[in-house]
Amino acid sequence: MMSHSWGQLFDSEFLAQLDRLAVASKRAVQSSRTGVRASHRLGDGLEFADHRDYAPGDNVRFVDWRYFARMDRLLTRLFHEHREGGVAILLDCSASMNGGDGEVQERSAFWVRALRMAAILGYISVAGHERVWLCGYTDTLHEPFRVATRREDMPGLLDALAQMTPSGKANLRSTIERYQALSNHPGAVIIISDLLDAGDEVDEGLAMLGLAGCDVSVLHATDTTWAERLRGNAVEFVDAETNDALSVTVTDAMVDRFREHQDTQVDALRRAIQGRGANYVPAPLDEPLDELVLLRLRQGGVLVSP
Repeated sequence: MMSHSWGQLFDSEFLAQLDRLAVASKRAVQSSRTGVRASHRLGDGLEFADHRDYAPGDNVRFVDWRYFARMDRLLTRLFHEHREGGVAILLDCSASMNGGDGEVQERSAFWVRALRMAAILGYISVAGHERVWLCGYTDTLHEPFRVATRREDMPGLLDALAQMTPSGKANLRSTIERYQALSNHPGAVIIISDLLDAGDEVDEGLAMLGLAGCDVSVLHATDTTWAERLRGNAVEFVDAETNDALSVTVTDAMVDRFREHQDTQVDALRRAIQGRGANYVPAPLDEPLDELVLLRLRQGGVLVSP
């Protein structure tokens, strides 16, 4: 199970590094030097977000005069404008995401890794004053969504992640159809999945998101280490989503063929995803989480430093 405390999940240094990141978006927005989206008009739909030091040219209506009276320091108030946009995190909750480990009570390292990736992306989103939607899916989108807009909402988001259990089969196309039927914001969409047996669903689903104007990223969760661990052993393989079983002895040739097949499959998925204008980022289980977030997700265009 995931802890509900950020201090227990991640150390303070890592959290400080996350605070300096934001989810990338092609949408043209005006941002402050702290990365907070600022609005130049007051009215309905605005929520106070943060302060920054006053700079020449700032609208004096946004100066925090009460703070100035107390501290003799000029600060400009920043506001988050509630509008279309935000970040949607679609998390594959199919049985294969548990690494085929059987009982859900025994959560695999693979599944816990996926939960942590979703939690980190949720944290980065709300820290950047983005509204975030957390959505689990299998053959369709799970409802209701968990919505977070402030750091204070993060315990609820962690709660929602802790309650998710992997089961059943995934269908990305029907998931995206349902997502679009329930959501009217283009924004950024981040999909976390092992893409097992995804087939044409990936191309069709991403095409729909692209037509809607979404900025799409796919984090492809993979584990290439299990075949090496089973080398030379007699094992029974059970399809996590269909329960079909096959008893074999894992030979060196089988491990080599598996690696070749996986490389071919990954390359095909990468080309299909990038061909739809989406970011493709491999997320192998054996890669340290901090390297995945701080390096690979930035290189892959998912995260930026505002």
